[in-house]
Amino acid sequence: MKMPRIRRSNLPTALAILAVVVFCGCETANRQTPEEPEVTPQMGEVAEPEPVPQQEPEPVIEEPKPSPPLVKREKPSLELQAKGVGAKVSRFGEKFWRLEKDDTYLELEEESRRAQLNGIAIYLSQPLKLSQGKWLLSKADVDTVLRPAFLGVEGSVRSRLIVLDPGHGGLENGAKNVDLGLLEKNLNLEVCNRLRTHLEAAGFRVMLTRYDDRILSLADRPEIANREGAGLFVSIHFNGSLNPDALGLETYVVTPAGEASTADETPEGDVSPFPGNAFDDLNFALGMRIQRTMIEKMGREDRGFRKARFGVLKRLECPGALVECGFLTNAGEALLVGTPVYREKISQAIAEAIVSFMEEFPAES
Repeated sequence: MKMPRIRRSNLPTALAILAVVVFCGCETANRQTPEEPEVTPQMGEVAEPEPVPQQEPEPVIEEPKPSPPLVKREKPSLELQAKGVGAKVSRFGEKFWRLEKDDTYLELEEESRRAQLNGIAIYLSQPLKLSQGKWLLSKADVDTVLRPAFLGVEGSVRSRLIVLDPGHGGLENGAKNVDLGLLEKNLNLEVCNRLRTHLEAAGFRVMLTRYDDRILSLADRPEIANREGAGLFVSIHFNGSLNPDALGLETYVVTPAGEASTADETPEGDVSPFPGNAFDDLNFALGMRIQRTMIEKMGREDRGFRKARFGVLKRLECPGALVECGFLTNAGEALLVGTPVYREKISQAIAEAIVSFMEEFPAES
């Protein structure tokens, strides 16, 4: 094939066209070649799959759980308080209530601090009150009367040593009956000596805070018991009053912390806890036992189980009670107190109560 002949006059044009053709061919070749060579998997090799983009999991929305139904609390009431100690409650008369369980019963009077426990007079810390339309006892009376009376008392004394405290002495005569020549300080010492005889016969160690007619401070009396490690302390007294008709027997224990003593309408003085309050339950058991035994054995007027912050009781480091064995200012009772028979009989009654208490709450060692 013959190539066309290019005339000399057309040579520059032809060279230009040829250059364009060569340049364009090179550009095309460069475009078709990838920047990185494609790798073809060999026989037997498996190409890695392209990664699949992870999707964010959709948030799980939990439906709110229904709130439990509100439990409606019962208003505090005497019925609930009785139920708490397993007692049944009933109302009788116009304003009286009775709580009863097995052989134990407590009779209460509305708006009154005076009650009866198994027929023995007892004074509450606060009156039975109407609150939110229902009658109920104070928390203090639930803790220091209701629970120990119906659920019992647990505990023990620290030793078999009993300290007896003859009240007054020396220049402090105490109550007196001039017509009969009776001085309380002498009667207190005689009853304590009789009481010591009965307790030693029962196997107990006994100590007196005074053995003769001497003065002894209120602070010294409980200190003797504390220093000697006594398991029990009992202070013996006879009563006096401006009211000549006042008569009968009383037993005192230390007032619960924060509460009013029996003689006070409201808490007065230092109402903080004293060492003696560590034994409130055992004090209750001791005081009630002495009062009940005296009334049963003596057949005298029951002036009740009472509470007071007496100096000889509040600093004790053991259970303790103060006993009033009769009124020297009552003409009829003073005649009885003036006889050795009466003083022996009341010492026997107190001894019986103490022995019973010490056997129920025996010494730790």
